[in-house]
Amino acid sequence: GSILAHGTVDNFALTLPPPPVERIACGLGSAPGQVQFTSRSNWLYALERTLDFAAWQPASAGVVGDGGVLTLQDTNPPPANAFYRVQAQRP
Repeated sequence: GSILAHGTVDNFALTLPPPPVERIACGLGSAPGQVQFTSRSNWLYALERTLDFAAWQPASAGVVGDGGVLTLQDTNPPPANAFYRVQAQRP
């Protein structure tokens, strides 16, 4: 009950969805902890912060993307330097 076949696969295309975050810009100087980017519709975005890369904490409330430009701001920035990332997930 099995078939062994050898051959070549040709002319196939792989189509991937666009990334959930594009054209990201981070605030520096007078706007630390601020991130602006192009969102995707029906994705949930939140800004997260860490001081040591061991643990990440929420830095902003979650916002649903609409396909336009979103700005996320750290609502309580720490006095020291911090590292930020945008968490994007489908609800």
